[in-house]
Amino acid sequence: GVTVDSVMRVRDRFLDQQYRGHTAELAEWQTKSEALGNVETILGEPGENGLNASMGRLWSAWQDLESDPSNAAVQAVVKER
Repeated sequence: GVTVDSVMRVRDRFLDQQYRGHTAELAEWQTKSEALGNVETILGEPGENGLNASMGRLWSAWQDLESDPSNAAVQAVVKER
């Protein structure tokens, strides 16, 4: 028969350090992803009523006003947006 006198655990310190570092980095990126997802939800992004779409409509209205600055209707659109 065979007898076991001891059990020895063999590990590589470099690999352990790499694993811990990457695990911490993964947790950091997951937290950032969750936070940015919450910001997107608050700002309505992406979507037709989101901040980006609203800003696009505002700049478009300003461009229309630039073309015809004396037009009261165009001025009202800029104020509304």
